[in-house]
Amino acid sequence: MPSTQPPANLAAPLESSRSDSSLVASAPAASSSAGASSAAAFPTASRFAPAAVHSQPPASATTPAALSDCETDLNRQLGSRIAWKALACGLVADGFAWQQGVGLNLAVYLSLILLAAASVLRLRFGTVPKASSRLLGLGAVFSFLLILRDAEELRFLNFLAGLSCLALAVAVASPSPLGVYTARVRDVVASAIRSGINTAVATFPLLFQVASQTRSSKRSGLLHVVRVVALSVAVTGAFGALLAAGDPVFRNATQWLVRWSPNTLASHAVFVALFAWPVAGLLWGNTALSRTSRLAGSVTYPTASLRPVDVVTALTALNVLFGAFVATQARVLFGGQAYVLATTGLSLADYARSGFFTLIVVAGLVLSLLLAFNALLDKPGLSASKSMQRLSYAFLSLTGVVLVSAAARMIVYTNTFGASPDRVFALTIIGGLALVMMWFAITVLRNRPVHFAFGALAIGWSTLLAFNVANPHALVARNHLARAARGELSDMQLVASHLSADVVPLVVAAAEREMRAVQAMPIQATPVQATSVPSTVTSATATSSRTSACGALAPIAARLSAATAEHPWSTWNFARWRAARALAASSGRLAVCR
Repeated sequence: MPSTQPPANLAAPLESSRSDSSLVASAPAASSSAGASSAAAFPTASRFAPAAVHSQPPASATTPAALSDCETDLNRQLGSRIAWKALACGLVADGFAWQQGVGLNLAVYLSLILLAAASVLRLRFGTVPKASSRLLGLGAVFSFLLILRDAEELRFLNFLAGLSCLALAVAVASPSPLGVYTARVRDVVASAIRSGINTAVATFPLLFQVASQTRSSKRSGLLHVVRVVALSVAVTGAFGALLAAGDPVFRNATQWLVRWSPNTLASHAVFVALFAWPVAGLLWGNTALSRTSRLAGSVTYPTASLRPVDVVTALTALNVLFGAFVATQARVLFGGQAYVLATTGLSLADYARSGFFTLIVVAGLVLSLLLAFNALLDKPGLSASKSMQRLSYAFLSLTGVVLVSAAARMIVYTNTFGASPDRVFALTIIGGLALVMMWFAITVLRNRPVHFAFGALAIGWSTLLAFNVANPHALVARNHLARAARGELSDMQLVASHLSADVVPLVVAAAEREMRAVQAMPIQATPVQATSVPSTVTSATATSSRTSACGALAPIAARLSAATAEHPWSTWNFARWRAARALAASSGRLAVCR
């Protein structure tokens, strides 16, 4: 007989044993044949036996059993909570102005989704699993970084990283639970695909669940809700009308509440649904109990396989090819520009720019190919024989030389023309790929493939966090300011017109240094100029040569002023706020730069 106790008291036993560090699957409950001795050996299973929702079915089971009363009741609670949380996320997001840009609005929206996921997981397991809690905390860090930096590239990557943390945090509750720390790459990919499908379509069954709960609820409850809403609206509307009649400012501030048109209502409804739908789908699709959730949830992968001789042959050919490429790179290294010009007709800078991104793609494909080989081979994969292991190490080493070649090309190009955000991001990607390849050699090639996927994700997250701390746009601005100070080729137009507000404090500080240097220089003026032009004008004339940072300050100030005027409070960003303060504090000292 299934337990009839309230599910609120049974939320912890439902699958709390899956909240251990591996988070792969709960320990099976004691079987009926084990008797009291088995229950004593597994006190957790004995304690939770009345609510063993996910106990393993017998091997002969071919059809899933129906949900118990406890499971059905928990599903009702999950459906109600997810529906309300998703609606709250949609309503809050609808209150923000998204047309003028992103900033605080996107950070708040992502934070609300993370809080909703924590609440749902707590209801589902009785407590938030440790791995999920850590991932949700990391997602909160990335949501904070959304308002810390103003660079569009960083905002996109931070949001993407926050979503990945959210998807992994809720994947532990899915019918095919993901072992966060021990999942293989194909398991992570399958979980990502499943989460994407849930986000798109799992809201439909949630709506059916909520609708069935509404139909089965007592009419008195519905009448009670209608009575409460009607009473609140009546008294609030009456007093609000009196207050609006007594104060014109209050009337102007609240008149939008009563000036609704069908088009306005429809647009708000669409916005609420747009932002609430993915939240509801992701949470319900991964946490709801179903008849099939008690069956073995492992994903079935294609049965195609490779023989060791196939992989050895392919790796040998690839090593020969990459060895030839590395040999040509050595000729370029020792031959220099003369060799490049004689063989290709390109200057060294043009050669450095050509094919750079192709080499990065090649390195990524190499890693994907080795992962595919390891998956298609019988266990233990590439570490099964010394020949495959050594060929894989050689292949990774040659790919590392390709990455070094790509990085050397970009450094040459950067030294010639200066840095740019694309070049800085590209060099960072090279560093991240190199670390992932080293991690692959440590884990997969040593027969520890279960640690590779999470380690690779951790490398990506750590690289992004370090990138936020380094402030890439500031690095670019610092590079061009230093090149301008040395009299080298610099692109101050890039600094003035294309970089984000992250660079403003740096440019202001550089402009102040330049102004102090200019003012310290002796002013040589003719006698006529000395008698006819005031000293302040003479000083301004001396500084009107528009030094690098000072010349970039005027377009930066104009661009920031326009952005501040058109961006409402919902798109507030710490970098823009800090830039505005730096410009305001230096307005008197740097007035000549404007």
